[in-house]
Amino acid sequence: MTRARMLLYKQDIISQLEARLERVDRDETKPLFLGSRRRDANLDRQAVMNQLDIAMKEYVRTQQALNTKSAPKRSVRNLQDWINNFGCISREEVSYLDRDDLMEVAPSDADGFLESLATMVEDGAVWACDMIKG
Repeated sequence: MTRARMLLYKQDIISQLEARLERVDRDETKPLFLGSRRRDANLDRQAVMNQLDIAMKEYVRTQQALNTKSAPKRSVRNLQDWINNFGCISREEVSYLDRDDLMEVAPSDADGFLESLATMVEDGAVWACDMIKG
């Protein structure tokens, strides 16, 4: 949800800058400058173009975040368990782990093989511990 809101926010910034650029272009007194970036002496247009460049980069970065996979529930649960067992981080600073929109920050392998293997090993270790206990 937050990622989608950020994307819409960035889109609106770009829309406002586009409208500002259109006003600058419309008010241009020397049409020659509209056809040549190198000869353009309009500082307002240059400023808007620079702001648009920054805004577009931010938009692409936010869009990439929106397309990032969700964090595997098992990984989040493992982290929560570790924090609960060791109590080394304040609850306030890890409250984000209760959210549903966490994203995966480490790239996963393309075919999921390593993730599947890690899950099987972890399940086997849990099963072995349970067998030893009882």
